[in-house]
Amino acid sequence: MTFAKMVNVKERYKLQFAARFFNIMNHPQYIGGLISDVAPIGFTDGATHNFLIPSSPLFGDPSQVLSSNPRSMQISVKLIF
Repeated sequence: MTFAKMVNVKERYKLQFAARFFNIMNHPQYIGGLISDVAPIGFTDGATHNFLIPSSPLFGDPSQVLSSNPRSMQISVKLIF
């Protein structure tokens, strides 16, 4: 969800103030890495993929190992000329 406000500065310039909210309803999303990141996850350490090993006490419970990607907010200011 994004909220934005445009303010005219003189004749040719505009300022845009914006606030962007990600996962605003705060539903847990247990995935490795970030939701909108294109970098590789890198499951190389034992703590990250313990929920995939059947003999592990964390087997099948990604909420104990992975981040739930909680809500976050980004604020920006843009100068348009």
